[in-house]
Amino acid sequence: MTAPTTEILTIQKFVFLLDDFHYHEFLNYLVERNLKLSIRLTEEIRTYLPKFESADALCKKIYGEKNKAAKLKFNQLASHTFRQSSHLAINYPYYLSPNFTLLAQTVNKGETEKTELLSDALLDIARRIEDRPTQLLVLKFLTQRAFLMKRNSEGVKYMAEIKEVRVTEMCFDEILTTLRIEINANSGPTPDAKQLQSFETMFLAYCKHESKAVRLLAQYAYIYLLFYSDKNRFYDLSTRELMNNLDKDIERYQYIILPFGFDIKSSFTFYKLNSPFANLNSPDGKLDFADLLTHYKSVQFWNSYLNIPELFTIATKTSYYLTQYSHFVYRRDYNKLVKPADLTEIGKIAARCQEMLAGHGNKSDFKSDLINLTLLRAGLLILLGGDNTRLAAEELELMLTSFQQHNFGGATDTIYLFLMLAYFSMKQYDKCKTTYNRYSKSFSTKTFSKSNDIDIQLYFYASQWLKSNSKQYLHKLNATYKRTLEPDAVPGHNKRVLYFFNYFNIPIE
Repeated sequence: MTAPTTEILTIQKFVFLLDDFHYHEFLNYLVERNLKLSIRLTEEIRTYLPKFESADALCKKIYGEKNKAAKLKFNQLASHTFRQSSHLAINYPYYLSPNFTLLAQTVNKGETEKTELLSDALLDIARRIEDRPTQLLVLKFLTQRAFLMKRNSEGVKYMAEIKEVRVTEMCFDEILTTLRIEINANSGPTPDAKQLQSFETMFLAYCKHESKAVRLLAQYAYIYLLFYSDKNRFYDLSTRELMNNLDKDIERYQYIILPFGFDIKSSFTFYKLNSPFANLNSPDGKLDFADLLTHYKSVQFWNSYLNIPELFTIATKTSYYLTQYSHFVYRRDYNKLVKPADLTEIGKIAARCQEMLAGHGNKSDFKSDLINLTLLRAGLLILLGGDNTRLAAEELELMLTSFQQHNFGGATDTIYLFLMLAYFSMKQYDKCKTTYNRYSKSFSTKTFSKSNDIDIQLYFYASQWLKSNSKQYLHKLNATYKRTLEPDAVPGHNKRVLYFFNYFNIPIE
């Protein structure tokens, strides 16, 4: 029936272990990516089962020859095709589990040769992808079989591996528990310096672990720790190398099994895009963002959850575009000042926000995140200009009305800033006044940012000065400008305000 298991290729074992559902999922993924040679190799292997062709025979079928050069290409193809199992790893991490019942069936039927093949292939692939539950199941089976057959030394060897697998799982869980409980930025008090140091030491130690899964998680946890607890080191050049290494490892080991629902690529990319080394407007930066959007769509479990990493990424990109263009939107020649390519991308991101809102609009579990997503979409609509600005104002007003009992926290001033910007751009100066009065009643120095407060006042005072030409508003405009010169002001804010003054011919006192 088969060649010796040592002669069966990894890709052959992998395809052999897939049931019909997972096989077609894998094949469809190859088709979507237009990986023609991988498709052909996979179909050749599947068609020949339950027998296995030699590597030379497969090589000749794919490349028409089996010389040294062809064999080199074939080996690279086999390896590349196996790495495409990343699609199953993230969407169906239990894809080997249908073989559990099949293994019992072969034993119960006395099919010894099939049992040998299945258990060997199952253990080999489980080891490679670090599917520890499957490893443990097969190892326990092999241990019991060894003792039943009086192969005690073999059984002891399997028991030793069981212990190693369990220890590795404990290491992985220690990192994951620390991430979810001890240093979770969304819950609980911030750990003190001593605790943070102990976590950092643990993560760095695990970065050298022999398990690829443990190394990946430890590297990610370390970057996460720096981002939320030590921005100076996060912004340091030494962190750039760490992030580059993790980025490469995530791509290299996407076939490794991680907990279902843990999308490490999406989560890490948020910190990557928020690093000082990222340039969202560069060709590489745009390529990274496009690649990430493609990745989101391939991760199927996000159909049931709001994609928080994507939300963070959209927030980063929106913030970038607002910094670039928000001080132009009120100009008549705005469309000439914004780059057409940027305007197109802003539209795409706004559309994606709408898709996410439509998919989760009735789910209260994500109320705060959906509010932030609505806010981001409004900012993007304002940047699109025209009727989109009016639509942004309407959606923000509706949000304030619909969630009157909700504490918007640090997002409150941004909501009012976007409203002021929208009304000012549309020259609806009476609404600027109404909005400013509402803002003043909710103002809090604890949650509102100084830069947002300056801009809100700027638009309000300018709207009233343009409407009435009153000197009192001119004085207040100049006082607002002076706030941008204070030591704690955002760098460059004064230049943007001066640009504003110049455009509207506002005299500086």
